[in-house]
Amino acid sequence: MEVEQSEEKKIQQDSTDQLILYQKNDNNQGILTKKRKRTKAFKFCKFYYQPQGIDDEPVYIYFLHKIYKNYEQEKYNQYRNYGFTDAGIAKIEYVQLDKIYHTIDLKFDFVSLGVDNFRKLIQIFQKKADRDYFELSNALKEYQLWINQMFKTAAEIFSDKSKFTESYQESIDQAFPEFEQTVKQWANEQLANELYDIELCSIKYNMVRPILKKKIYSKNLILFLGSDLQDIYQKLIDFNLKSYIHNLLNGGENNGKLQLQKAIKIIKWMTQYQKEELFFDDEIITLDGFSIPTQKSLSYYSYNYTSKTISQKRDSHFFYVTKYNFEPHWINLLIQSRQMQKQIECGQAQQIQVKTLNQINKNFEFICQQEYFLEKFNYIQKSLN
Repeated sequence: MEVEQSEEKKIQQDSTDQLILYQKNDNNQGILTKKRKRTKAFKFCKFYYQPQGIDDEPVYIYFLHKIYKNYEQEKYNQYRNYGFTDAGIAKIEYVQLDKIYHTIDLKFDFVSLGVDNFRKLIQIFQKKADRDYFELSNALKEYQLWINQMFKTAAEIFSDKSKFTESYQESIDQAFPEFEQTVKQWANEQLANELYDIELCSIKYNMVRPILKKKIYSKNLILFLGSDLQDIYQKLIDFNLKSYIHNLLNGGENNGKLQLQKAIKIIKWMTQYQKEELFFDDEIITLDGFSIPTQKSLSYYSYNYTSKTISQKRDSHFFYVTKYNFEPHWINLLIQSRQMQKQIECGQAQQIQVKTLNQINKNFEFICQQEYFLEKFNYIQKSLN
C-alpha cells in the first residue's frame, strides 16, 4: 500500500530541473508481441514473479509498507521498482477494466502482508548517523508495539468460535462484490473531480489479519498518467507490461530522501489508527516517463455490510483513498514537456502548436479543462503569471 507526521519544509528547485524525462528501455516494451484472442468483455491476465532473496532488497512490513534498507540515492535507485511480486508476497490475479465506473482494477492474491518483526530493520537504521534514519527507527519501534497489541487483541476477539465461524467468514467474503460496488458509487459521487486510487481490504478471521484484495485507479488518474482506460488496459493484458504495473503500483519515485520522510509519516499515521487524513509530499511518474512532485492525502474508511453504510469506524471491510494534488506550474510544464517530446519523436524543429499534440496529450488536456481543474489549479493562466 500504495501511505505518513511532522511537516518537512519543501525545498523548491527550478521546475525544469525537477521535471525528469526518463529514456525508456526498448527491451522492456512489447516483449510478447502476439495478441491473444478475446472472446469475453473482460480479459484477465496473471502476473507471476519470484522473490530474489538479496540482502539489500527492500522489506515489505505489515500492512504492505515498503521500507528500503538504504535511502541514499544510488542504493535507492537500484530498487525503485521493487514491488509486491518481486518480494514474493503476492501475485496479480488479473487486470480488469470496469466500463460502468470507469476504473482500472488490479485483483491480488497475497501470500503475506509483510514481515511483522522489525528488529533487524531497527538495528540497521540505528547504526546510521542521520536524523531521519533515527526517526524511522523510533517510528518502527512504536509500530512494532502497536501491531503486537493489535494482533493480541484481534486473536482474543476472534477466538470466539461460536461467532467467528466458517459461515461467518463466508458471509464476509460474499459481501465483497457489494462492498466494491458501493465504494465505487461513493467515489463517483464524492471524488468525481479528483485524481485518486483506492485500496479495498477485508478481514480474514482464520488468519487474524486483514488482506488487500483490490486496487482501483480512477479514470482521471489514468488520464493524468498519460493514457486512456482502454489503451492501458489493452497494453496490460496483451503484453504483460511489467513496467506499467510498476508505474501503477510502485511509482518508481526518484527522490530517496523524500521517500524516507514519507515512510516515517505513514508509519506514525498507522500507529494513530488512521484517525485523521494524512498529507504528505511525494512524486508521481507518468506512463510516458515524466516525474513531477505531488502532494498526496491518505484517508481510511470502512463499510458495514449489514447497514450498507460507509463510515470511519473499524469494520470487516475497509478501504484507503489516496488523492493526488499538483501545483499549477507543474501541470503547465508537463503539457509543454509532452509537446516538446512529441516534436522530438517526430523529428520536427518548428514551433510547437497545440493542434500537433498526440492523443495522449489530448486526453491530458481534456482532464485539465474540467471546471474542477480550472478552479483548483487556475490551469495555465495562473502558472504563466
